[in-house]
Amino acid sequence: MDGTRTCVPLFTDHARVRCQQRGKRMEVVTFVCRFGDMETRNVTGRCLVTLSRKGSLRLLRQGAAPALIERALRVAVVLSNDDGAVITVLDRAA
Repeated sequence: MDGTRTCVPLFTDHARVRCQQRGKRMEVVTFVCRFGDMETRNVTGRCLVTLSRKGSLRLLRQGAAPALIERALRVAVVLSNDDGAVITVLDRAA
């Protein structure tokens, strides 16, 4: 499994609170940050990272845990333009 982002992301205090409130595990958010293959810009220009179905199938073939992939498909992560820190975590319809 070759992630395009290899480092563990920094989490803002806001992102930690949102993970807890929305029931998202930090390891799932980190997985999306590393292996998410869809990047879009929101209205403020920040990067929104998600994992696509196609990307999830690729990761399954490479040996990633199916339960982790299933959870990752339901997460969207907003990253800071400055340092790539996780600003917030959003629910995403799978």
